[in-house]
Amino acid sequence: DFCLSCHNPKLGKAETKPGSEGVGCAFCHAIKDVKIGQRPTPFVLSTDNTKYGPTADLVSKAHPIVQSDLFSNSKLCAGCHEYKNDAGLPILSTYSEWKESGLESEDTHCQSCHMAQVSGNIVDPKIVRTGTGKINVHKFTGGYNAQQLNDAVKVDVTDIIREGKSLTLNVSIANSGAGHYFPTGMPTRRVEAEVKAGCGKGSQQVKRQILRREFLDAKGNPVWSAADIFTNATTLKSDTRLRPNETRAFTFNFEVPNNKSCRLEIRLIYFDEPLPGKKKPHRSVFFQLTRNR
Repeated sequence: DFCLSCHNPKLGKAETKPGSEGVGCAFCHAIKDVKIGQRPTPFVLSTDNTKYGPTADLVSKAHPIVQSDLFSNSKLCAGCHEYKNDAGLPILSTYSEWKESGLESEDTHCQSCHMAQVSGNIVDPKIVRTGTGKINVHKFTGGYNAQQLNDAVKVDVTDIIREGKSLTLNVSIANSGAGHYFPTGMPTRRVEAEVKAGCGKGSQQVKRQILRREFLDAKGNPVWSAADIFTNATTLKSDTRLRPNETRAFTFNFEVPNNKSCRLEIRLIYFDEPLPGKKKPHRSVFFQLTRNR
C-alpha cells in the first residue's frame, strides 16, 4: 500500500485495474486537494469524472473541467515528494526544502522549473476548438536531465596554487538555480564533484567530494537501499547537499612532480543507486571543464 500510494495511486478504484495507467492524466487531474502527511494516501480525489487543472473557462465533451489553483502550487507535488517514515524521519523532503528556499514569497513554484509553459492547443481541436494558449510541458524534467542539473548549479575555479610538489585546486559550487537542496528527491541520489590530476603518462590521481544524505538504522548501521531507507532508517547521519542559494568552497590537494605540467579535469557526476550491489546505478556526467598548470 505504501509503494502504490505514489506509484499507482488509483489502484483499487473502480476505474483502474492493476498494471494500468498508474501515475498519469486520469490520476493527476482528478486531484481535488493534497493533505500532506496523511496516511495511507495524501490525495483527495474526485469521485466522479470531473477533471481539474490550472486554466479557467475550458470546455470538453468528454468530462466536466474545473479550474483549480492547486495546479499552480507546489502543494500539488508534495503528495509524492514529501514523506516521513514511521520513525518520523524526513525521507522525501523536496517540498519542505522549497518552503525553506523563500521562493514561495516570490510565487515561484515547482511547476515554474519542472513544467515550463509553451504555446499549444489546450484541448485537442478534434474535441473543441479553443485557439492557441499556454500549456505546461508534461515531461517533468529533473535529476536525470543534464540541462536541468546545469541550470541548478554554478561552478567556478577560484584558485590553482602550485608550490613544488604540491598542487591545490579551489572550486566553488553554488546552488543558484534549484528551489530545493541539490541534489534532492530520493536519498539514493548523490552528486560527486570529481577532480582528476594527470601529470604525464601513467600519472593520474583522483579526488572526490560527495553531496548526499547518509542514514542509519536503529542499531547504528548505515542503510543505503531505497527500501531500507524508507522502512528501517531512524537517524540522519549527515547531509552534505547544497542548500538553496548556498555557495560552498571545495579544496582538492595533490602531490605532483615538480618538473611536469599537469592537466586538471573537473567533473560533476549525478548518481542514483536504489539497489546498491544488485543493480547498476544510473550515472551521468553533466558538467566538465579542464585547466592546465
